[in-house]
Amino acid sequence: MRQSARRLTDLVAVWKDATAAERAKIASSILATVVVKDRRIESFRPRPSWAPYFEELAQNVRSKRETSLELAEDASWGGKR
Repeated sequence: MRQSARRLTDLVAVWKDATAAERAKIASSILATVVVKDRRIESFRPRPSWAPYFEELAQNVRSKRETSLELAEDASWGGKR
């Protein structure tokens, strides 16, 4: 988990100056699937190495404030809730 957090911190620094092509490569290295509907992200599935980070992030968001975001029930990205 610590490694993912460090990678994310590095990512934020790189993202700021990245070109559109570089950002696409960065996003595809983190996300396995992105579903877009009406120009909005409807859902996404992180790559297995990033799944624990997203699961922890979703738990922290849910516990700190109300949001309409929920973890997907799709067991293919690391398990059910």
